[in-house]
Amino acid sequence: MSRLTAHDVARLHALHCLARLALRIRPLLRAKRVVDRIAIQFPPMCGVEDARDAVRALFPTGSCLSRAVTIAATVPGTEVVIGVDVWGSARLGAHAWLEIDGNRVDTAPGDARLPDELARLPPRPSHGREAVP
Repeated sequence: MSRLTAHDVARLHALHCLARLALRIRPLLRAKRVVDRIAIQFPPMCGVEDARDAVRALFPTGSCLSRAVTIAATVPGTEVVIGVDVWGSARLGAHAWLEIDGNRVDTAPGDARLPDELARLPPRPSHGREAVP
């Protein structure tokens, strides 16, 4: 059962629209900073279960990267991880997921095998707002 309210889901979708736009017009790290700056104005979500609920609320819209940037901005301490499948076919396959306190959270529902890690984006800076479990 999701702990997210209708208000939380609406805020997630609005932030996701911003993330999708920012990722189209800015380099990745600058786009993430923009989304982080907006998200910090709202109460944060907390932990792995809230992140999984957010994935279910946002999927299948956007890309794995836009969902990861959005959710990482709302859950303090969350890192965006980008990986590539180096053993796949000649076609390069990339994917983004989240890591929260050592737990991997895929940005697509299900238990797919995650590719090898290529890069990790730092968590959003906290400015005094901490999530209440």
